[in-house]
Amino acid sequence: MLDRMSVVYTTFDTEAEARRIGEDLVANNLAACVNIFPKIISIYRWQNEFHNGDEVAMMVKTTQINVAKVMAEVRRLHSAETPALFEITTGMVDEDYLSFLNQNTQ
Repeated sequence: MLDRMSVVYTTFDTEAEARRIGEDLVANNLAACVNIFPKIISIYRWQNEFHNGDEVAMMVKTTQINVAKVMAEVRRLHSAETPALFEITTGMVDEDYLSFLNQNTQ
């Protein structure tokens, strides 16, 4: 039986860091694919300071069983003290894509 798909979302200050971590996740079979969105605008408050600037977003496509491992690896490699890091659960997923996902995350 195929494991269900989950997406892990995170952000980075630079595209280089996102690429490096994304490549690590795919190379170590923790993700079948990552999507990097090179320019997003983030507005947030951190340690009582207002921030408004560019960031890089990443969506990590993985299986539910690998979510904790993906999050641990991203946290280990990420330059931020507290990165935005959370799971997005999926509903229906194309059967062929789910098969691809499972084959590439074992």
